[in-house]
Amino acid sequence: PFHPLVRTWLPLVTGMAAYPAYGPAPSQQQRTLWVGDLEEWMNEQWMWQVFTYGQTVTDCKVIRNRATGQCAGYGFVEFANFYEAEQVLNGWNGKPVPNHPSGRLFKLNWAQHGLSKQALQAQGGGDFSEFAVFVGDLAHDVTDMMLMSTFSSRYPSVKSAKVVVDPTTGVSKGFGFVRFMSEDEKNRSIAEMTGTWLSTRQMRVSEAAKKGPGQGGPPLGGGP
Repeated sequence: PFHPLVRTWLPLVTGMAAYPAYGPAPSQQQRTLWVGDLEEWMNEQWMWQVFTYGQTVTDCKVIRNRATGQCAGYGFVEFANFYEAEQVLNGWNGKPVPNHPSGRLFKLNWAQHGLSKQALQAQGGGDFSEFAVFVGDLAHDVTDMMLMSTFSSRYPSVKSAKVVVDPTTGVSKGFGFVRFMSEDEKNRSIAEMTGTWLSTRQMRVSEAAKKGPGQGGPPLGGGP
């Protein structure tokens, strides 16, 4: 029998109407999907229960911040083959998450790699170095969710957003980082979001400098 979360939602899948996904067309060796907009309570067990309804899920992974252990807002689910993954992508992307209290929609795309340790590292599994922008001049009341919502409402490939806080006081340092799956959207955001108001201040968006060898943590910030 299907899990209750899925059973109430199965009629929505009938017909599997395609929903536009971003990114290049995958090869038929691909069988891993990127899952975005995950909330803190959406763990691997939840992913197994939701995505296993007629497909064969072989692995899943929620990406977590290395320092805090909290969900970074995205994860990956791997299926037995390309056709099962494609069916879920085309049928579920943009459809409501079953039984979600606020009607959140599934945000899915092809993953750039599989779920091996090396592949997760290549996809930025826990750090903020790939396709990232530095966001400065943030008001002190801006949270991760506010930053994420502001960017993801305009750029569907946004993976995650993080406001950097003082580890002792927990007060925002006035800057943060946003990660994208699409390099084009990352570049557009630099031009389009600079000067945009968020709370009481206008944001300053620039390229996030890449980390040097052996450096941990987020990418270095943009210029003053």
